[in-house]
Amino acid sequence: MSQWDGKTDILIVGAGPVGLTAAVFLTHYGISCRIIDKKNSPTQTSNAIGIQPRTLELFEEVKLSKIFLDHALRVDQSVLFLNKKPCFKINLSEFIDSKYNYLSMVPQNKTEEYLLNYLTDHNVNVEYCTELKGFFQSESGIQSTIKYSSKESLIQSQYLIAADGYNSFVGRSLNRPYHQEEYPYQFILMDAPATLSKSFDHKILIGMKKHFTLMVFPMKSGYRFLAEVSQADFNQNLEGNSKVFESMFKATIPSSLLMGDPTWFSRFKIHEKLIKDYKYKEVFFLGDAAHVHSPAGGQGMNTGIQDAINLSWKLSRVIKNKSHGKLLLTYHQERRPVAQKVIQRSKRMSQWVLKSIHIIKLLKPMIKYLLSLKSFQYVINNTIAQINISYRSIFDRFSKPKNQVYSGDRYLFNKSIQMEDQYYLFDDIGDIPKCWESKYHIKIFKNRRLSSKNSRQYCLVRPDRYIAFIGEDIKALKHYLIKWC
Repeated sequence: MSQWDGKTDILIVGAGPVGLTAAVFLTHYGISCRIIDKKNSPTQTSNAIGIQPRTLELFEEVKLSKIFLDHALRVDQSVLFLNKKPCFKINLSEFIDSKYNYLSMVPQNKTEEYLLNYLTDHNVNVEYCTELKGFFQSESGIQSTIKYSSKESLIQSQYLIAADGYNSFVGRSLNRPYHQEEYPYQFILMDAPATLSKSFDHKILIGMKKHFTLMVFPMKSGYRFLAEVSQADFNQNLEGNSKVFESMFKATIPSSLLMGDPTWFSRFKIHEKLIKDYKYKEVFFLGDAAHVHSPAGGQGMNTGIQDAINLSWKLSRVIKNKSHGKLLLTYHQERRPVAQKVIQRSKRMSQWVLKSIHIIKLLKPMIKYLLSLKSFQYVINNTIAQINISYRSIFDRFSKPKNQVYSGDRYLFNKSIQMEDQYYLFDDIGDIPKCWESKYHIKIFKNRRLSSKNSRQYCLVRPDRYIAFIGEDIKALKHYLIKWC
């Protein structure tokens, strides 16, 4: 018979970067949580290696951005080679609209280490070798059966977060519907210490030949070599080893190469999956439990981490009775469209990068022209950096701003404030009653101009630094607060 093992606000299933991020932000907001994982230890391999600028911006809230940057290798350019000649370049640092105008290369094992250190410092222990065996939802919350060693116990929680990956036990238990697809692409991957020509430092290199595409990603500990080898007449007897990658490199990249002993090999196909509902009763799906797609563009882990941040502040406010429970519905409304767009873009990016070399040559003049346009580079870079993520479609009906900033956009103005789980209302007009702070659980700053260019108006900022409302109509502002706070 299972023994009673106490209560917690949130039970998190899965201690990868997404589950750990949820635990970090919930802990930051003062919400109790337990996090379990059936694996016996944190990830030991590099796996996902790119931290996008928007993720670093959001990590500022819990003071983790500097820790990541102190251990990251910064990438500022991507270069594509055809027949060992540079064909296209994309400069990240010139066009990303963030102080983090680069891609930060951090292996997943290190990402988990930094998140774990935060939790340890705040007296939260990850329960490894602990498996979710079943759960039951009722009006009083969720009762979960967990197994550690040979002993089963029961946990009562208000909510359950499923961050348990591609084959989510939670998703299968609830029989939740997914859209799924398998791409016709095969990859081999290798991490190894290596030395390249100095001119290629801090650059992502892409080399194309008739039968394969090779991508080379720099890391502090060496390089990741990732090759698409889908053509049957080429990959039939192909094995992942350093000689294969060395041969591919020398055939596509005009650089010297001194390679050490590999630290990791992998071979895989690309899968696409998107869950129909991110929320089912009191269960929420995050990261790979909700969406899986091509690794092109380094979007997957970052999208999952931002799922966790989006959900955590909403759970905090609802649990503390600062916001209506219907606020939790916006997690699905906001994050599923983001994943849909990521899947569509990643699919197109994979198809584009992995196109036949003959097609790339044919389209070379058009691609060069597009990349010469600053507006095109700006859109491409800020989309990949996840700076362009916006929730306008959900909230823009509430506000009518006098400038080009809208409800749902990323907040850019006063970046020094510590948000906690508060909404911050910047009252440039100066007529908001002080009693609104306690009534709607917000913090008011009077006569704080957003910028010298902006007209006087109200700006309500969410805990995740997105604009909830902007405009000069106090009735529309009050309508928003009544609905969501």
